[in-house]
Amino acid sequence: MTLGDKDMSLLALVATLALLHNRAGGFPEGGSLEFARTIEKRLLGLGGKIFYGKRVEKILVKEGKACGIRLANGTEIISDYVISCADLHNTVFNMLNGSYIEPQHEELFSSAPILNSSVQVSFGVNMNFSDGPDCVEEAFKIETPVMIGNQKTDWFTIHNYSFDSTMAPEGKTVVDCLLPVKDFNYWEQLYKDRIAYKAEKERIASLVAKELDKKYPGFSNSIEVTDVLSPMTYVRYTGNYKGTYMTWVMTPDLLKRHRIIKKTLPGLENFWLAGMWIMAPGGVPTGAKTSRDILQLICWLDKKKFKTI
Repeated sequence: MTLGDKDMSLLALVATLALLHNRAGGFPEGGSLEFARTIEKRLLGLGGKIFYGKRVEKILVKEGKACGIRLANGTEIISDYVISCADLHNTVFNMLNGSYIEPQHEELFSSAPILNSSVQVSFGVNMNFSDGPDCVEEAFKIETPVMIGNQKTDWFTIHNYSFDSTMAPEGKTVVDCLLPVKDFNYWEQLYKDRIAYKAEKERIASLVAKELDKKYPGFSNSIEVTDVLSPMTYVRYTGNYKGTYMTWVMTPDLLKRHRIIKKTLPGLENFWLAGMWIMAPGGVPTGAKTSRDILQLICWLDKKKFKTI
């Protein structure tokens, strides 16, 4: 078993451990949801508006300048600037119809490997795991390889969230198992048959529960909630390219040639790109970081002082 992708630079692991050691990084209590809610509260407090459940269909362009967006329901929202924190591939090739292509982005999508998507099986169990390993994740090898979709695996990676009291009621725990997926096309085709797709997710949940029961006796009988997501779940909720929740595999060569990923598109003014694809290998916090950088740049262009409150 390899730690992450075998071609990824060891710098990714070292940098993460260094941040944690220096207490400059960590796990936000409540996970990504609370992280997002904090941003939501701040935005609304500054007078911003959020349109939930409204998928962006097109970025409006007039005379070479981005001037707003069109939602899937036909509603148009006009603006002075447009910043897309959405999936880069979806933004460029769908929302902008491929009309504005940055050669660097095109090269990355055509030649750079992306981090694989996954199947994630999550359980809410009536068990106390607070005595378990105090770590982000634990990997263990199962006795007999199992099929996850169309690929065989004999390694499971589990996360035990007992360290976060907001995840579950006292005495109960959220445990998930992350299973990497190499063949996105398999899941894309399976999704077209919704009955078969649902059946496969249920089968995987059952076999994962069975394996965890071997490791933690009584686990299966303690399950109160089960949730399974596949690569297509990421696509359905976020539009992410090939269901990846990160971006490119940051090989030493990639780091050398693409240390900075461009945030603009040639020929398109008043438009910026933000999000994980612009700060590979990505992750939730990069959406906030890159967006903040762009807002600082816009303030500079508008000759306004950028300041945090």
